[in-house]
Order: sequence, then structure tokens, then C-alpha cells
Amino acid sequence: MGMKVLPTEEQVMFRDAAARWVEQEAGSGADMAAQWGQFAELGWLMVAIPEDQGGLDGNVYDNAIIAEELGKGLVAAPYVGVAVTATQLLLALAPERAEAVASGEEIPLVAHVEAGQGGDPSWVETTATQAGDGWSLTGTKTAIIGAPLATSFLVSARTPDGKIGLFEVAADAAKVREYLLFDMRPAGDLVLDATPATLISSDALSAIEFALDCEHVVESAEAVGVMQTAFDLTKDYLNTRQQYGQLIGQFQALQHRLADMFIELEQARSVVLRGLDALVRNGPDRSAMAAACRVKVAQAGHFVGAQGIQLHGGIGVTEEYPVGHHFRQLIAFEMRHGGAGAQVERYASMMEL
Repeated sequence: MGMKVLPTEEQVMFRDAAARWVEQEAGSGADMAAQWGQFAELGWLMVAIPEDQGGLDGNVYDNAIIAEELGKGLVAAPYVGVAVTATQLLLALAPERAEAVASGEEIPLVAHVEAGQGGDPSWVETTATQAGDGWSLTGTKTAIIGAPLATSFLVSARTPDGKIGLFEVAADAAKVREYLLFDMRPAGDLVLDATPATLISSDALSAIEFALDCEHVVESAEAVGVMQTAFDLTKDYLNTRQQYGQLIGQFQALQHRLADMFIELEQARSVVLRGLDALVRNGPDRSAMAAACRVKVAQAGHFVGAQGIQLHGGIGVTEEYPVGHHFRQLIAFEMRHGGAGAQVERYASMMEL
């Protein structure tokens, strides 16, 4: 399948439905559980699941279209974490579980990131030990976005033979330290101390790598949505704020800076399309393109967010004005998975530069 540039009719429907939902519901004060029920009703959780497993037979392009719209509204619910990362893992290793995720009945979240991991998916220190007929896990997984919403966690751990397995830990059997991330999204650390777990796969690294590549690219699409709103807010501000008797948007220097923001935004959107194409083709450049996508979008997001703050002046850093909230989420995106620097190193190692 070649790279898509124009969305299909179905994707336009998803985009428009997501845009309407964000406009009507994103700031309504509804909790994440209520939002999740609406996601399930709208079919957003099943877009990339095959038809014979209760889905709509789409792919990550469809996820990305929805994620971009949710990014525009800074929606806190972990859409990418469940509908992309966890779903792709289950499709690879336990496809019979996908239907319960599609319906919203189960909300599994992937618990893979550890302190010191630095963006390397094969760096896992959590250990798995056989305990009678089952398994127990010991270790700590960090920064799980949406952790308070999870019904279970899909946990990576090293088995006694040194391989990376995937296990499931029920949320009510786990110790979760809940907190708000820098961008004010609910998250948590999963603290495992001989915690009972169910084995899903004893050799899961390749499936984890694919799921994380999907996360990198679709999270990048979400970040493009955040950037788009930051750009729109800035453009509207320049076209309404007056100084010395004229709109500041008429000043040529500020027009140039707005044009630079637009160029960065569109370059980020283009690299997301490249990343999605690499995922669907699943060729040898897949992981390199996912890393490159995350790096470029992180750099563009930092630029767009910072320019947006500067062009707003002092009001841009107040809690009451939304452009600062968007910049905060873009910085949080940049910091995840070891930061942009770690992803540059991943790209370089895979391209043998």
C-alpha cells in the first residue's frame, strides 16, 4: 500500500465526528471513564481491529486521524495507549482479546517504560519468576498515561531464560502510584513486588517493538493536532490584538514568524504520513522512520509552541490562556521515550550512520 495523502470517505467521517466530539465534549468536565464509553460508542477503539475480531478492518492511518483531532482538544483519555499500543500488542500475541478492547469492556494499558530505559525498547529490568502454575513480577514501570482508567496492565518482563515476555496484571491486584504528568494528564507508576501475573507470551520483544513504533507515529499525529491549535490560537490573537492603532498581525516581522510556524507544522504533518506509510508497509525502515517521525515532530512542536508563547506575550504563560497548555503538552511529548535525543540515536543506529 502506498502512502496516503488524501483521507478516504470513512476517514473524513471519523475526522469530522472526532472534531465535533472535541468541540462539544472535551471541555465538558466529564471524567475519563465517561469519555471512554463515548469513544467505544463512536467506534474509535475498533478502527484498526480486523473485522473478524469485532473491528472495522482499518489501520493506523485511521487511529492517527482520530488522535490528531483529540490532540487539538488536549483530551486526557489515553486513546493512543489503548487503541494503538495495547491493541497492536494484543493483535500480535492474543488476538482473541481484541474484541473486548474494541467494545470498551476492557481497558488494558502497556506498562513497558522503566527509569533509565532511555527509549531503548529492549532495555527491561523487571523480572518474571514462575510461581507454581503462574508467574510473579518484580520491578517498576513508570509514566503510564491514563493509569487510573486501566482495567489491567500489559507488562514486559525478563523471563529466567533472558527473553522479554509479556504478562498481564489486573489493575485491582497491582500497586499503582497515581499522579499528574507535566502536561496535567493523569498517569501512574506500576510497582511490582512479587505481583501475580498471567503469561501472554514468553517471547514478545518484536511485538512490543512494533506496538511502540505505532505509538511513536500516532502520538506524533496527536502532537500535530496540539500544534495546529497552538498555531490557530496564535494567528487569531495576532489578527485581533491592536498596538499603536493597528492589528499586530499586520506587522511584517510577526507575519514572517507566523509563516515559520506554519512551515514547521506542515513539515511535521508530512513526516507523520511518512511514518504511517512505513508502519503499514512494515519494511526494514519501519523503526527508523518511527524514530525520525518522533524527532521531527518533537522539534517542530517545541518551535511552534515557543513561538506561540512569544507572540502572545505575557498572557501566553498564564493558566487562563490555552496556548500555554498546548506548549506544555508538546514539551511532555518531546520528553517521553528518552527524549528526542534518544530517538536520534535510535535512528542513527538503525540507519548505520
